[in-house]
Amino acid sequence: MKSKIALSIIISLFFFTNAEAAESLRERLLEVDGVISVDVVEQTTKVFAEKYILTLSQPVDWSSPDAAMFPQRVEIGYQSDSRPNVFYVGGYSLNDSRLASDDRHEIAKMYNANMIKPEYRFFGKSVPEGLSNDSTDLWQHLTDENASHDFHKIISELKDILSGRWVFAGKSKGGGAAMVFASYYPDDADIYVPIVAPFGDETDGKFTRYLYEEIGNEKYGAEKAAQYRAELLEFQVEAVKNREYLQNYYWNVVASEDLHMRPYVTKGILFDMMLLEFVVQTWQYDQKFDELEKVLAMPREDDPSTEISEKQEFLDAVIKRFKATEVDPSIWAVNEYFPYYVQSAKEEGEHDYSFSHLRNALAYEGSGAALSVTSDMEKDILFRMVFTDEQFSTFKFSPATRNRVYDFLASTESKVLILYSKSDPWYALRVPEFEGNKNVHYFADAGQSHTFKIEDMPDDMFYETVALLDEALNESYFDMQFREGKGSNSGCDFTGAGMIMMMILLTLIYRRKYLHIPDNTQDSHAGF
Repeated sequence: MKSKIALSIIISLFFFTNAEAAESLRERLLEVDGVISVDVVEQTTKVFAEKYILTLSQPVDWSSPDAAMFPQRVEIGYQSDSRPNVFYVGGYSLNDSRLASDDRHEIAKMYNANMIKPEYRFFGKSVPEGLSNDSTDLWQHLTDENASHDFHKIISELKDILSGRWVFAGKSKGGGAAMVFASYYPDDADIYVPIVAPFGDETDGKFTRYLYEEIGNEKYGAEKAAQYRAELLEFQVEAVKNREYLQNYYWNVVASEDLHMRPYVTKGILFDMMLLEFVVQTWQYDQKFDELEKVLAMPREDDPSTEISEKQEFLDAVIKRFKATEVDPSIWAVNEYFPYYVQSAKEEGEHDYSFSHLRNALAYEGSGAALSVTSDMEKDILFRMVFTDEQFSTFKFSPATRNRVYDFLASTESKVLILYSKSDPWYALRVPEFEGNKNVHYFADAGQSHTFKIEDMPDDMFYETVALLDEALNESYFDMQFREGKGSNSGCDFTGAGMIMMMILLTLIYRRKYLHIPDNTQDSHAGF
């Protein structure tokens, strides 16, 4: 009886102590150097003990840290001081509409971790005074180096509060930011995890070749993938044949939504770019080829014997497919994503914009339908569409950041876990594998798209990925799943004793195979 009372007291003290720590977090954040405000986020889905938006003052230019400053917002989801910390960079603005919901990154969910998510400099509300999308002023300070210094400042301040280990993760644009950051601050995190991060050389047309000639081969098989690529090309051809209606439709969208377009953009150029983007977005996110096939199977000319306009139904279905893949004129409008184009033009690069495959298909089809974009326009078309003439002349690309990342990956002693999807168009612009560096671990999943998830990786890749994260964080993912009563990655729904036995079996296999724990009885019970 006494032992039970003592245990109850210990448990009560444990929860009381952690409650006190949680209650004091806001006070401690208010002591962060450069703090402007700490605002409570009321969670509709309570997945963190507490959640805040920390706003702090950062130098516009880190080479002149005492000059102009700007406010940078940081989303902080807090579990406890001692939990692991996931510093996650999306590379854009914070999504205010999702702050109250469960917006945890996957790794934060896996390890019940604290999550720190910064708003990237010059995006959203983290902008310096005087910044304008129509000027060149201040944009010289939107650099990967300055952003890395921003992140270092945030992490340095929070390490005085949060004692757990650190993951620095990022996806897509944020994945590139993770690699750049690691090259500047290799000791700030225990592991760096860039996910589907494009950072390759885009000048040789390999993006277009991959998109029209290779993508999907490993996921669907060469024959089926070739069929899907041909169907996408057929969709483009049919859209061009009906361009008068479709381009007018989307030009009316520009007017009705009051989108800010540069003078360079015509309705013909805009529509052609939408056609190219449709193929990219279908592979990047959608891959609903059954829906595409339904559209292509529809009659495309009116039947005089019916009162129904079958051609109009076909055109409506084409528009519906564009909408399903989130391809619309706003992609090329001057809006909140403008900083992305500035970084692409100067440091991070973009994929090539080639209409060669579509142009050849139109010539073969023989209807006389043609594109508005000519081959001599392709090289500069994207930045002509989004920049003023002055900006186009000012924002020039340098490969220095990419070269820095490559040099870092070739020699770093930091642990880096690089994750890619082969059925993602941006895989064409992946960083190369650095097989000579045992600290850089590289996995490319043939079955996923740009919406990459660790839990959807093949079993062998999944277990190796978890082992690397476990080692870096000094945690056990499978032990945590066992404690929380969750099933395994297999998706099987075990309950009671069956689930316990399955979790024990999976844990033992995982620990022996991937953590290289010797096969003896004493060590096999070490994690329990």
